[in-house]
Amino acid sequence: MGQYGALAAALVTLLIAALCLLVQLRLREKRPHLAYWAAAHVALAINFLLFGYTDWRGNLLYAFGVVLMQQSFAVLLAFGIRHHLNLPSNIAAATALSGAITAAVVSLMVIYPAVFFAAPGIALLLVQLYGGALLLIHRRSVLYIGLGLLLILRSLNTLIYVAVAQQQGGPPTAKWPFIISLLVNLATGIGLVLLEFDDAHRAMTESARAKDDALALVQAVIDTVQAVVHYKDRDLRYQLINRRSRQVLGYGDAPIVGKKLSEIGPPDLALPIERGDRAVLFNKDVVIDQEWHWRDADTGKQKIYWLSKSVVRDSASEPMGVVTAAIDITALKETERRLIQEREAAERANKAKSQFLANMSHELRTPLNAILGFSEMLDAGYLGPMTPRQQEYVTNIHRSGQHLLKLVNDILDLSKIDAGKMIFAPERLELDALMAEAVAMVAPAAQSESVTLTHLPGKHPVYADRRALTQVLLNLLSNAVKFNRPGGNVTLRCDQQDGQVTVTVADTGFGMSEQEIAHAFEPFQRGDAHKARFKGGTGLGLAISRNLVELQGGHFTLESRQGSGTTVRFSFPSLETSGLLASGMGAD
Repeated sequence: MGQYGALAAALVTLLIAALCLLVQLRLREKRPHLAYWAAAHVALAINFLLFGYTDWRGNLLYAFGVVLMQQSFAVLLAFGIRHHLNLPSNIAAATALSGAITAAVVSLMVIYPAVFFAAPGIALLLVQLYGGALLLIHRRSVLYIGLGLLLILRSLNTLIYVAVAQQQGGPPTAKWPFIISLLVNLATGIGLVLLEFDDAHRAMTESARAKDDALALVQAVIDTVQAVVHYKDRDLRYQLINRRSRQVLGYGDAPIVGKKLSEIGPPDLALPIERGDRAVLFNKDVVIDQEWHWRDADTGKQKIYWLSKSVVRDSASEPMGVVTAAIDITALKETERRLIQEREAAERANKAKSQFLANMSHELRTPLNAILGFSEMLDAGYLGPMTPRQQEYVTNIHRSGQHLLKLVNDILDLSKIDAGKMIFAPERLELDALMAEAVAMVAPAAQSESVTLTHLPGKHPVYADRRALTQVLLNLLSNAVKFNRPGGNVTLRCDQQDGQVTVTVADTGFGMSEQEIAHAFEPFQRGDAHKARFKGGTGLGLAISRNLVELQGGHFTLESRQGSGTTVRFSFPSLETSGLLASGMGAD
């Protein structure tokens, strides 16, 4: 080969190594196989220099270096191809294999001098054949096949070179084997670099195909959505538009992708829409969520849409485009309008009912008071003595009148509450005294029902309306007695805890089912009908009581279990923590 030939071969292989590294640096994605190939050609360059500038045939150490560089080139080349084809490979394995092959070849050269030139050449031949076979097996393109055949040709060249060297007892002295080897080396290196360009081209093709497939998928998905959906880029040119958008805007199958609305639509339509698009694109704090009134091109009907615009940003948070979505809410708005009308009509009807009940209650109380007054006069004997039968009739008249008057009063209270005309006169109240009065008033009814009333005193003042609080106590105690069992108990107590004064009315009566509890506070509900049938009452007590408590800022709860009695609690802020109550609403 000569020193100049060795130098030229080394420079060519170093140029290929530098080209591999340059391509590696220019690529965004790291490609380790390029580093393998660069290292392989550096090893080959060292081999050429050792081959041309040292007497390696007479020096075992130099011979070991030449063989090591030869085998490292072939192994690194093959491992780089494996890595390029996504097969298992690593530098440690490549280094170990190069050392093992070198040790085996040098041992053969020392033990069998007759194979001094053949042993390293045959090892080099086998590894190059392996690399070429890998490329042919994974023939991804014509370039892969060509480079695989070139490596096989290089193997044949190595075989011929070894045969000539073995026959002549040294490297060939003619120039043609060297020139052929140099050209094959150069072609192989260039082919390896070209593989990267081939891969880049295929990657771009696959990326474009994947992009087209993704766009087709997105288009298919948004076409199934019954809403206006489209996407515009930074220049406000349509890039995606679904079928519903085309129908609403009246575009049909016209080619509008890549065009601006201002290029295909009337100015009075395009200008405000594109103004909104720009506002969303270039002003970070601008958000568009609004109603959009539009006459559909496909139906000609005036529609109301809920319009939303949002910006699409890239990885650097720079705006790429704007997505617009609009949902037809015409039916929803019509339903909303109808519901508002129905609610207003119901409120008017409820107000009229409450006004009627209030007026009727006032009208009924005057004759009822007269009936009660005259019956009491008859019962007291102001018009002379009566027969026992007459006395019985008068008593029934008085009892029925009282019942009817209570019903009228309850209806009047409920109508005041519904109409917002209940007025309170809050004052400092000693609950213990008020509870004692209520117990005394209910005691006759409890005695007749064989129910024991237990009052547990507690001196806790509150700020509330006396009449309303008395009515609540009477309602709750009356219910507890009325729906109790003979021999049952009713307990009334008052406690103070966490700034709240709580009054508890607990009985051992029938109790209530979950369904009865769910409807307990509805007007005219009287619990289990067969238990309440002969007990009398209006079914308004609980509803009125809860309203009278909560309208004064209190809290009302009911707990019950069928067959185990009922417990009702209501609470007010203690006098030390409570402020003034809300003023009364309206006027009687």
